[in-house]
Amino acid sequence: QSGDFVFADPPYQPGRRELINDHYVGGRFSFEDHRRLASALQDAKGRGVLWAMTTSAHPDIVALFRGNRVIKIPRGTGHRPGITVRNSGEVLIASYGEEEDEGNERVF
Repeated sequence: QSGDFVFADPPYQPGRRELINDHYVGGRFSFEDHRRLASALQDAKGRGVLWAMTTSAHPDIVALFRGNRVIKIPRGTGHRPGITVRNSGEVLIASYGEEEDEGNERVF
């Protein structure tokens, strides 16, 4: 309902890392599952629910969330678990907020 907050951290779009490590893909969260999640979050936004999620920066996934704030997560483990890299390959997508974030932000 209006005023609620949802945080989502769905399985990432499978890439090389996920395909060679079965624990990353489990029940295989498909692209269609990502579409359904995007639709559900957009519906929630329309009801006044604020939400944020972390996910892969894969262009096909990010495109599902047009009209929301997308912030690149600049540092993380990227493709080498346990090793910090400069480009995590991940984004934070949020249904709220409009201020600039040091050049890492892109609103679709």
